Amino acid sequence: MKFLFNYQSQGIAFGDWITLLTLCLAPVVAHILAGTPSPVIFSTRPPRWMNRIGHYNPTSIIWRYFVIFDRRMRCRNWTVSDLAATNAHFWVDNAWDGSEEMMLRSRGFSSHLPDRSYVHALSGSAIKTIIVALQGAQALYSVIAAQFTAEYLGNTSLATVFLPLAILGLLRLPAAPWISDDWVYSNDCAMDIRPRSKKPEAGNFDEKVPLEELTASRSSTLDVTPLEDEAIAGRFRSSKGPIGILTRVVYLTINLALAGYATYQAAPVADGQMSATLYAQIIFFAILFISTSFISAFYFLGGKSKTTIIPCIDSPWYKAYTALIFLGMILLITLGAIETRKTWCGEWTTYPLTVPGHPDQVFNFCGPAFFLRTSNLTVSDANHNRTISLSNFDGVLSGNWSFVNGIL
Repeated sequence: MKFLFNYQSQGIAFGDWITLLTLCLAPVVAHILAGTPSPVIFSTRPPRWMNRIGHYNPTSIIWRYFVIFDRRMRCRNWTVSDLAATNAHFWVDNAWDGSEEMMLRSRGFSSHLPDRSYVHALSGSAIKTIIVALQGAQALYSVIAAQFTAEYLGNTSLATVFLPLAILGLLRLPAAPWISDDWVYSNDCAMDIRPRSKKPEAGNFDEKVPLEELTASRSSTLDVTPLEDEAIAGRFRSSKGPIGILTRVVYLTINLALAGYATYQAAPVADGQMSATLYAQIIFFAILFISTSFISAFYFLGGKSKTTIIPCIDSPWYKAYTALIFLGMILLITLGAIETRKTWCGEWTTYPLTVPGHPDQVFNFCGPAFFLRTSNLTVSDANHNRTISLSNFDGVLSGNWSFVNGIL
């Protein structure tokens, strides 16, 4: 495998730079905006940026999609309160909590709930789903087309370095009917506070508790009160049941398939040639998909896959992994900005014009073409029944041409 690195973007106009950067960042921005909700703060100390950054990791976003879908499938009686709490990211006692227990505890703090237990077809969330789904469909088509033609690989440029990220948007579709941002929570606990000393009526958790009690009683799935344990067992089917196992197997299989494909593409090919941007793109997404698969499998097997916030969100290693992902994105943008050039047919590519070591051979991603240098030559295009004369020509001639007469 030979890796090609060329600085060839010096001739790009300012307007084209704006277009390239817009196309480059569109999948990233859409993925983050559609997949990351605003935090609900139940703490006197709000989260710092280091606490928030993990939510923007693509691994965290698709994990959230999976758990929303899984929770809906396992819930016996899905309500608007469940919809709101499942979509929220709660910051409690200086830590994130997206557990089923927190879903019950937070009910008394909701100041606005959706009017239905699923997403309206004309809501903002539905529009976000349509956007990321269309981007994902385009990316998937490009990846499939790459198996039959070199066009996609040759057209890798600054505009397409994050196109594979859009494929992850398709993982939003199973959970799309229950991904909503039509909810508001308030941490004002000075009004309508009721004691929790007595067990409420069956299924009635829509009561407020003091914020201090909420934070003090924060627990994980391994540390729940008997009342909460009883309520959760009554509302949700076991994650070890047929539905829970099926959703986890399907989710993990999709991630492993993406990881396997990216790893296969990263394998060196004898006598192959690849631009530095394209290879960096393949390595980046191989790391992302492999890491996501490993993390998901670890928590699936450990029985910690029922929280909408990935359990390792506050771990130093996950923050380092998130920083690595964003550094990789910066590297991709930098390489793409250096190597991208416009071809004669208007497409963008990171490959050079000619094959290194073979100046008469053209990297051709625009149809039939060849490099030609002549002082006087007449050529004929059989497809269009026309003949043209070339004088002092030095460049790329596109199309199916045959020589009539002249001097090369």
